[in-house]
Amino acid sequence: DALAPQELVVPVVVLDVSKKVQNDPDYAISGNDIVDWEDAFGPVPVGGVLLAYTGWGSKFANADAYLNQDDRGVMHFPGFGGDAAAMLVERDVAGIGIDTLSVDPGNSTEFSTHKQMLKAGKYMIENLANLERMPTTGAILIVGVLPVADGTQAQARVMALLPEKSPSDEGEGS
Repeated sequence: DALAPQELVVPVVVLDVSKKVQNDPDYAISGNDIVDWEDAFGPVPVGGVLLAYTGWGSKFANADAYLNQDDRGVMHFPGFGGDAAAMLVERDVAGIGIDTLSVDPGNSTEFSTHKQMLKAGKYMIENLANLERMPTTGAILIVGVLPVADGTQAQARVMALLPEKSPSDEGEGS
């Protein structure tokens, strides 16, 4: 119940780490991933949201594959590493999101990303779908939240307004 409307309609950018996740289900998105993204696309927008596309959402319909638990019950799926979370807090994002069960990697025991984001008053969106359809930059995120007093989590309806495509986006023109 403490989120202002201007924190819920924000610029959004997408970091694609799906290739890195293919060979490492425990992949922790790093500060270096964010720096590399910024080198290619510019700064993460202040007051915006960075969404991580891991490709893990394609497993959602199969709970066993999505949780990816080993014999000891430890889950294995990608998430944000603590250094990435610290960097995004420093960049003053409104929040982060991901297409996995948690913003922390499944095998995390420290939950550093959750702790850092919550301490800084940032929000986290988990279990996102269709991130592969999002542009890297240029979209606006709309996060519809329930007004839950003193809650630690709640369902949300998350939508994006996509930029209109120019003829060059369609492969037409010069």
